[in-house]
Amino acid sequence: MKMLKNPEFSKLVILWLTGLLTFAVIAFGLATYHFHAQREAIFNQQAAIVAAVLDDAMQDKPGEQTDQSYRDDEKAVVEQILRPQTDEVERGKELLKRYGIDQNLIYNEQATMVQLHHSHIVMLLLLILLAFVTMGYVLWRYLQLHYRKLDEVTHYARLIAEGEEALDMRDNEEGTVSILKNEMYKITSMLREQKNDLQQDKVQLAASIADISHQLKTPMTSLFVVHDVLQDNPAEEVKEKFLHRMQAQLDRMEWLISSLLKLAKLDAGTIEMKKELYPIQTLIDRSLESLSVPLDIRMQQVTVHGDERIMLRGDLNWTREALVNMLKNAVEHTPEGGEIELTYETNPLYTKLTIADNGAGIDPQDLPYIFNRFYRGKNAGADSVGIGLAMAYAIIKKQGGDLTVHSEPGEGTTFTVTFFHASSSEDRNHLHPASR
Repeated sequence: MKMLKNPEFSKLVILWLTGLLTFAVIAFGLATYHFHAQREAIFNQQAAIVAAVLDDAMQDKPGEQTDQSYRDDEKAVVEQILRPQTDEVERGKELLKRYGIDQNLIYNEQATMVQLHHSHIVMLLLLILLAFVTMGYVLWRYLQLHYRKLDEVTHYARLIAEGEEALDMRDNEEGTVSILKNEMYKITSMLREQKNDLQQDKVQLAASIADISHQLKTPMTSLFVVHDVLQDNPAEEVKEKFLHRMQAQLDRMEWLISSLLKLAKLDAGTIEMKKELYPIQTLIDRSLESLSVPLDIRMQQVTVHGDERIMLRGDLNWTREALVNMLKNAVEHTPEGGEIELTYETNPLYTKLTIADNGAGIDPQDLPYIFNRFYRGKNAGADSVGIGLAMAYAIIKKQGGDLTVHSEPGEGTTFTVTFFHASSSEDRNHLHPASR
């Protein structure tokens, strides 16, 4: 049954059945023709015998009784032709036997019967020969086309093994070989994409190593300078100042290494994001708690607007890491006494959180690259590494969300985080308070 599902085999079976049906029709037609011809020959023979017998009988019976006797003889002869009686048949055979006549002699002496028999045999042999030739040709053509396709697949496989990439072996026809060619094309495309991805990963890794080396070089240089100064045993006041500077550089290196490790885990896909349900207000409160000191120092005001009943499903700790980085960017680029506004809302499709500030804004030329790691815009601070927003973007994307930015120079910056809801009605009821 599985073979019949193969379109190529099905075509072959249909061709064979069509050929067999055609030959059966031709054979039936020839048999019918020969049957009618043989029946006509036998009828003619019997008609000739009847005429000869009745004519002789009429000549042997003159007088008034001739017509009646002729009709009686005629009726008897016709009756024997239509419904021969056994005793009459045996008498006839005995009579013929006296003259040395049997079935074979009658058949051989009848030229029409012999001719019909011979022509029937010839036509039957020709029909059988034609059937074999036609079926053989159909099978040969099928195998020829089949192996031609296999040769094409072998050729494609050889080119792929030699490193050829720009191959399009897709086939819109039906059949197992066409399916094989399409699957090979998919595998080739997938391998080509993987090769390109690996090449890009190598380039990105080389760039990342160069960036990490550059980022670590500055604090390491400062540490060496501080170390040289402290070796000269300076005054306590100077020593305390340089020790404080050393601690700041160590803290920076620790944060940088920790952030790079987190980014590496996100890139490698080794982090499993939780899918817990939590209030979005809890996320905001914990994120602001981490930045309470710089907010107080810069005397910046933070306002939050939204329905505290709104829930989110995701990883609270990692989402907090992303939000802290966005808030830190807002704090660093908002002047003292400035304002930072957080607004969140929800609908049946998604929950949206915006972080807006009234700082200096981002230069339009920097906007397309703001989420690239180690990218430092024109308004970046002296201690900026260019890794915080890249990490925030990676975390949000890892959870199936979206992060966008809108900024106008001199008017501030707005980050928009969109968390798309799950498809189940239970999650929608939890995440969207209006539905409860």
